[in-house]
Amino acid sequence: MCNYNHECSFLNMCINDREEGSGFMEKVIKMINSILSLSVGLFVVLACDTSINESVHVADGQTRDGNINVVNGQIVIGNNCLIKGNCRVVNGSVTMGNNSTAYSITAINGGADIGSDCRIDDEITCVNGSVNIKQRSGTGEISTVNGNIDMIGTIVTGDVFIVNGDISLTDSAIVKGNIIIKSGDDNEKRRVDIRLKSKSVVNGGIHVENNNVDVRLYISGEGKVLGDIDEVEIIYQ
Repeated sequence: MCNYNHECSFLNMCINDREEGSGFMEKVIKMINSILSLSVGLFVVLACDTSINESVHVADGQTRDGNINVVNGQIVIGNNCLIKGNCRVVNGSVTMGNNSTAYSITAINGGADIGSDCRIDDEITCVNGSVNIKQRSGTGEISTVNGNIDMIGTIVTGDVFIVNGDISLTDSAIVKGNIIIKSGDDNEKRRVDIRLKSKSVVNGGIHVENNNVDVRLYISGEGKVLGDIDEVEIIYQ
């Protein structure tokens, strides 16, 4: 039996803790509100696979025509799968095998682990969870709040956003946009480490929106940033 009040309380906490104009990622707030609406509406969405207190598994080679929504469970996608919609989970993670495709991935209180040769057409967003994306996979944008981003030989065609966590680009990973360290809701001093290794490139710049964030950029193995870099400590290794 699911506890809707618990889910709504968790999501309302995420929303109410962020005040208008605080500098927090506006699109994350919109995403949380969207999932809150799904929870309150008992996930009555046409052409969607929905699950509460139970995980959803997509077997190798399967195609799903709609969204996959899960509360208190995991989304596990096999190899060579096609998801013609969004994968959204509250209190759980998303795992994708190799050579699979989805429109977007969103996890609240969980992370996303993406295999090789995958395509996430729009974006990957995690709140209280990390993103790991492997060789030759790509997406339009990556955002995390309280989680790391680990790109291994992958391509992001847009920007990478992070609030609290570290970023690692290895094996010729490419960010075609900017890496942006967003403001959080507190004024506590925090540190973000960005590591560019083995010919990884940021075509845009490194931008910091909060003076209380200590950002250190470690560059090795011909890694490079082609755009402007804000006041960041650069360490060549």
